[in-house]
Amino acid sequence: MKCPVCEAWTSVKETRTRKTDGVVTRRYECANLHRFSTEERIRDDEPLQRLREPEPKTYVATFSALDMETRSTVDTATAAHYLNYSRQTLLRWACEGSGPIQPNRAEGARKLQWPVADIRKLIGEI
Repeated sequence: MKCPVCEAWTSVKETRTRKTDGVVTRRYECANLHRFSTEERIRDDEPLQRLREPEPKTYVATFSALDMETRSTVDTATAAHYLNYSRQTLLRWACEGSGPIQPNRAEGARKLQWPVADIRKLIGEI
């Protein structure tokens, strides 16, 4: 809001709401130290419009069975699902090089690809 005296931008110094009728009083001060107040009231003839909150989005990952997997490599989330480990555990294995299987790393790519053959060997399917 601009100051009515000097047209400088103002800042709110205090806000109060009356409990009886809900009137909001704000005290302002501009850069030139001019002070003024405003009162805000809700008009009864206009209905109060409330914004509806958006529905929360839920993402459900679907995985096919490991014996139905046709790809040679899978991403970290899918490998974690097949191995019944958390995604963070597999990322730690890749980072430290300490896990029973290691991912393939594409040159310059950030995404890890876990070999399906190694996953099958680890869980004893082969």
